[in-house]
Amino acid sequence: MTWLRLCLLLGLMALGGVACSSTPPPGWAEGGRPTMLAPMRWVNGAYVIDVDAQGNVYENGELRFSVDAHGRVYDPENDPVAVLDVEGYVYGPDARPMGWVGGYEAILPGGENSWLILHRGGYLIRYDEDGEGTPMGVWLGCDDAPRMQTCMLVSHVVGMDLRARTRRSSGPRVGVGFGLGFGIR
Repeated sequence: MTWLRLCLLLGLMALGGVACSSTPPPGWAEGGRPTMLAPMRWVNGAYVIDVDAQGNVYENGELRFSVDAHGRVYDPENDPVAVLDVEGYVYGPDARPMGWVGGYEAILPGGENSWLILHRGGYLIRYDEDGEGTPMGVWLGCDDAPRMQTCMLVSHVVGMDLRARTRRSSGPRVGVGFGLGFGIR
């Protein structure tokens, strides 16, 4: 292969990578609903999520993503993952709907009822389609409305990822899947 052909091939590959990249969520540049950044902790048995004062979110000590004061969620490489708009809707890259998050509840994309509710005392409950509740641990440090908003956004993002991982690990399934597009382990 000649030098010119090699350069042309590499150039086309680079263009293809740019053309296939996703666009940030709508409203990414200006940000969305304000979120409070402060130390908070979600404990569910041996599973621990920590949020530090800079908005870094750790799962059992490992950085998984970050949240800023304007409702934006970044992956560990600082790429856009989601934004919480001023109405409470969460959007991912390419304007992918990711549900709705309020101060004490969250709704899955396309859902009508809350799937997560943060109760008094920081108790987080996950509800299935039948309305059956399952305890998901307790949040510490979510004692006021601005912090509850951050706790719910983090719970929703982590919960959606856990849900997707559970569905993938339970064997082959037929249907439409939903992924966050970044690796929370």
